[in-house]
Order: sequence, then C-alpha cells, then structure tokens
Amino acid sequence: MKPTPPPRKTRRGYVQSGFHRTKAALSNRGISALDGRSALARAVRDWRAAVASDLGGEEGLSQAQRTVLDVAAQDVVLLTVADSWLRENAEAVINRRYRRFVPLVEQRLKVASHLTGLLEKLGLERRAREIPRLSDYLAGRDATRKGPASAAVAVASPSPGPDPEAA
Repeated sequence: MKPTPPPRKTRRGYVQSGFHRTKAALSNRGISALDGRSALARAVRDWRAAVASDLGGEEGLSQAQRTVLDVAAQDVVLLTVADSWLRENAEAVINRRYRRFVPLVEQRLKVASHLTGLLEKLGLERRAREIPRLSDYLAGRDATRKGPASAAVAVASPSPGPDPEAA
C-alpha cells in the first residue's frame, strides 16, 4: 500500500488593490477608461479643470501642455487608487516576513514622483487669464446685439491704451 502524500499547503488569499488593473485600463484607453459618473472620474475631471484654469485656461494651453495634463490626470487616478487601498489595508502595508513595505508603496512613490515632474514641466505658478478691458467687452457686446458683422470689427480693433475717461 502506498503512503498518502502529505496535505498541500493552501495558498494564502491575496487582497488585490486594483492598482494594476486601473493602470492597464488607463494605458489602453486613457481617462476615458473611467466611468464618467463615478466619484473618482468627477474628482479627476474637476482637478484637471482646476489645473487648466490655473495655467491660464484650457484655450490658452498648447496641445503638448494638454497632453502632459492628461498624463498627470492619469497619475492622479493611480495615486487615488493606491492611497485608498493603503488606507483601507493599513495593517498590510508592511510585509512582516521580509520586514519591508509591500510593492504598492514603492509604485505609489514612483507615480507621485512622476506626477511632480509633470507638474513642474507645466509650471507650478498660477497664470492670469487674458481678460479684455471693460470698454472693449462692452463694445463687443453692443456690437453683437446690433449684428454679427459689426461684432467682428469691434472685437478685432486694438485698444488704444489707458482709458482717458477713467482718470
């Protein structure tokens, strides 16, 4: 009679963070991989709009700046996913057997460093948006009420300088 083999050890259950799944989805489809109705998608959309506004408005950004901003928004998504998992599983952040952090902590630090570099490329200072003078705005608004042909002339005319009536 053959001896029965010893019972196999069962593998421990792994808790998945969702970081790699999110990273793969973002690399394939970008920010559109997120469901636009989710809280995360809304938060990232609001963050991207706020940064674009700080840089002088969406219309003032070059295509390269928009691309860098989109990549930075993807990094914000990855950081949010990693941070939420680390918060929920605070006791599992350190691997007690090897006495080191779990790999997700290292990956989070890499993404945060990458995001910092992207934001430095975009510029960390806030830029003012071009706002027309009140007299130019009123002239353009009055011209649009009169007709579209006169509006183009009123808006395209350069301002003569400081308003003499304001002094």
